[in-house]
Amino acid sequence: MKRVESTMLKTVKNLSLSVCCRLLLPAAAICAWAQPNVVRAEAAETYTWGQVPIGGGGSIPILVIHPKVKDVIYIGADVGGVDRWDPDAQKWLPTLNYYGAPMGCDAIAVDPSDATGNTVWAAMGSTDWSPGVIIKSTNRGATWSACTNLFPNCSNGDQRWNHRLAVDPANRDVVYFGARNGLWRTVDGGSNWVRLASAPGGNQTQLGKGKGPSGDVMVIIDPTSGTLPGPTRTKRVYLSPLGSALCKTEDGGATWDAMPGAPTNISCAALDPIGVLYCTAAGLSKYSGGATGTWSMITPAALDNNYWSSIAVDPFNRNNILAFHNYTPCYSTNGGATWPYVAAQGSNQSVHATPDWYNPSSQSQFGWGGSNLRFDPFRPGTVWESDCFMTWRTTNIYAKTVHWESLTAGHEETVGTCGMVSPSAGPTLFYNSTADVYGFRHTSLTNWPTQIPLRRYGSQLQLCGADFEEADPNFAAFVGEITWDGPGHGGYTTDGGASFHNFANNPDGFRNAGGRIAVSADSRTLVWATGHATGWGVSYSTDTGATWHASAGLPPNQAAYTGWNIFSFMTPLCSDRVNGNTFYIYSFDKCSFYSSTDGGATFALRFSGLPREPNANLVPDFTRAGDLWLSAKASGLWHSTNGGAAWLKLGNIKHSGMFAIGKGPNSTTPALYLIGKVDGDAQEHIFRSDNRGVNWIRIDMERPYPNGWTYMCGDRQTYGTVYVESSTGVYVGQRSAAARP
Repeated sequence: MKRVESTMLKTVKNLSLSVCCRLLLPAAAICAWAQPNVVRAEAAETYTWGQVPIGGGGSIPILVIHPKVKDVIYIGADVGGVDRWDPDAQKWLPTLNYYGAPMGCDAIAVDPSDATGNTVWAAMGSTDWSPGVIIKSTNRGATWSACTNLFPNCSNGDQRWNHRLAVDPANRDVVYFGARNGLWRTVDGGSNWVRLASAPGGNQTQLGKGKGPSGDVMVIIDPTSGTLPGPTRTKRVYLSPLGSALCKTEDGGATWDAMPGAPTNISCAALDPIGVLYCTAAGLSKYSGGATGTWSMITPAALDNNYWSSIAVDPFNRNNILAFHNYTPCYSTNGGATWPYVAAQGSNQSVHATPDWYNPSSQSQFGWGGSNLRFDPFRPGTVWESDCFMTWRTTNIYAKTVHWESLTAGHEETVGTCGMVSPSAGPTLFYNSTADVYGFRHTSLTNWPTQIPLRRYGSQLQLCGADFEEADPNFAAFVGEITWDGPGHGGYTTDGGASFHNFANNPDGFRNAGGRIAVSADSRTLVWATGHATGWGVSYSTDTGATWHASAGLPPNQAAYTGWNIFSFMTPLCSDRVNGNTFYIYSFDKCSFYSSTDGGATFALRFSGLPREPNANLVPDFTRAGDLWLSAKASGLWHSTNGGAAWLKLGNIKHSGMFAIGKGPNSTTPALYLIGKVDGDAQEHIFRSDNRGVNWIRIDMERPYPNGWTYMCGDRQTYGTVYVESSTGVYVGQRSAAARP
């Protein structure tokens, strides 16, 4: 999954779910490039922030269970954070959502010698072209402290390897990390880290490219080997360097040697109580243990040598071995000699998911990229699994039919795109679009949503554009594409999302790739700015997508840039929310603005000289015809009151990352929402204005959107409510009861 990077903090602190907001005093009249000196004052208004449940949605490459403390279980998401299992509530508790630390979990390790189960380590950072961080908690994630930012972690581009971080059971201050730039170790509990030059560093050709594995990919400590002094540490440690055979040290990390006969590129391994090592690589292999053991292959005859991702030893019987072959769990009861169980969905295995939207989909079993199988050390036969969408558990892996249930509540990792819209009336509070799991209709802020079932070629669309009709809010249209950058299509609903219909056709002459769509204010006329593969072509339809016609008057290949895939967060197209014949387009390449007054049939140049910002967002005011806002990142926030014929820049906005409009305090005044910097702000915050940008009220807590925002939408039915999408789902901010009239 794609992610938006956040600012790394040296120390990360827990924050309350409510925040007292500051009111900014008047910033003088709105004028171009004015920079008034504004003094701030405190305001009493408060906001409450929380998550809107969607459920799972992203890769969970990390699953760790404490071997000695019951129910201490953590998962780590590839572009999300670290969640801890709450056994009483049967849900996941996010531990990093409001901290400001880098998101994207690369590795987790618990301290096996900590009888309280309180100590946990995590390596965070989703891309290896910027430093990641190793963080540590001594209270099960209630608070975290940062240990170092030396490591180019890459959780999003490298999800196969999940044994990189290991705490020595003989000394909790000794921790190894198999990083993408070699093997590192701390012997003082994380205060200092040293790269072990004697250890092989693995293939690092992909380092810094944000994709693919690199360096050392697995570390396993063998407690059966005994210890050494200076400092106290375990003698034998196994290391898997990318591109090379497994190696080990017998002297606590001083020297390292390749193991004769060992497999190459071991991604996962498990030790039994007497030191026998089981490994996944090209097939399954077994090492008899000790300093000079032997290797043997134990791959099940019914399965091939590809796609082995996980292996585990039953803590109640060391001869019981569990392995994961992509979608297929299998087990042996004699140390891998034979495999009596190989799962067959619908035969000896059943799977049921919560939320319900997952069950009718093509992924109504384990998702691709199954990363982990882990035994529960306190419940015989209970096994956990994590994959690219959810976490699962069976209470009896040895049953005649093994039944798995998903455990999704509290874990959110959907990555929002630009197809988020809130109708002004009707049963739907908002629609949102997401990578990998398409898009959703939300009729509640506390219950699971329903998936939007728009398709092309038998596959659901990754939605990335949406709009609704002002005169009939139950009509909404959507566009998207197959995979993240493939052919596009779209559809619509006429009943507030109770049912959906595909467009009968695509615009002629275009290989549609997503893009953005705008709906007329008073009819079902549609204007579609198609995506990257089409040369940014713009078309219109007056019959809900049965026929499409190319819009005239726009510069070829320069009209409405909508990015190269669904992770391009800009909206250069919109309709006037009062005049049904009028549509608008911002062209970043020409720094120009175009409008159509005939339903999208023809466009004409209205203004030149706007900032050149490909990630700009064009947002219309629904209370006034011709009232428009252009959010242009470092170039600030621009406003037009005459349909784009003239534009003024708000002088008190230093940076406008994202802008949205929602229901305001009265019928003639909207609420404006801004993610940006106002006056002297050094960091981005979320603001609301109830007087068209003259004053701004800060309404966020410290970064209530983990890993950065992707999109924002004001609620059109409730004053003061705003939605912010990130890589961990949708966050909702609401005015507290004390602030309401």
